[in-house]
Amino acid sequence: MPENNGEGFEELVKKRQDLGDKLKKLEKKKETAKEKIYLKVKTDYEKRLEDINRAIKEQASFAEERVSKLQEEEEVLKEKRESYADRVAELKLRFELGEFEEAEYDDILEEEEKKLGEIDKSLDNIKDEIVSMEGLIKEKKNEKLEVAEEVKAKEIDEEVTEEKLPEAAEVEREKAEEKEEEERVNVQEKEFVEAFASVDEEQAEETKIAESIEESIDDLLKESETSKESAETVEEESIASEIIPEGEAVKEETSKLEGFTEDKGELATEEGEEDSEKAEEEEAEVEGLKCLKCGFVNSKDSWYCEKCGSELLQ
Repeated sequence: MPENNGEGFEELVKKRQDLGDKLKKLEKKKETAKEKIYLKVKTDYEKRLEDINRAIKEQASFAEERVSKLQEEEEVLKEKRESYADRVAELKLRFELGEFEEAEYDDILEEEEKKLGEIDKSLDNIKDEIVSMEGLIKEKKNEKLEVAEEVKAKEIDEEVTEEKLPEAAEVEREKAEEKEEEERVNVQEKEFVEAFASVDEEQAEETKIAESIEESIDDLLKESETSKESAETVEEESIASEIIPEGEAVKEETSKLEGFTEDKGELATEEGEEDSEKAEEEEAEVEGLKCLKCGFVNSKDSWYCEKCGSELLQ
């Protein structure tokens, strides 16, 4: 791309106008052109236009002159357009009065309207260029104004800084002292917290040991109770196994009576008599075989009297 440095202002304006026309034509080809190619060409034209606008902006004084010139051309074209418009209106009136044949009228009207369209197109281009130039001029002025404001603001800041230097130094010193004091307090707080943390850890360890001992004692007590319960259960089972059911006891006693003669005097102790009387009372309530000799009521399946040993009649 050619450099713009050293080019005349008028040449820059022509190139700018040419690129503007090309971008308009490119937009009309957007639907038919390949998107990748379209974007590449558009980017190229926009970059060129940006460089030209930058060069024109650097020559703001020429841009102002260009605007003045364009405004003069605009006035001339407006007058010229008005003249052509009057000629078209006159032509239509004469045709209506029958001064021209239709074919002749159409030829003249077409030529006049063509000239009128060219003037309108030139006016549109001039208006667009004026707007664009005025925008560039305004941007340049704004840039200068911004630079001036920045310089002024910088000068003011420097003045304020110089005035506040002593105050700033004092403030910085106070902040440094406050920071040192804060750090000292933080160190003291940290030491205080660490000291109490150590005590808390010792207490927690002692509590943990005590809890562990209590748990061990509880476990031992539970084991002792479990052992005791197991022993009692075993003892109960042993006693239960030694107890002879009532029916079997009677049969066993009857068998003894069949083979041996029991001495009544030796067996008739006070404890035996009490047990016998109690047994008689309990058996009396149940239907059984009554001994003819002593009157004791025996169970139905007894062969001999459980009290005197006499043979029972079935």
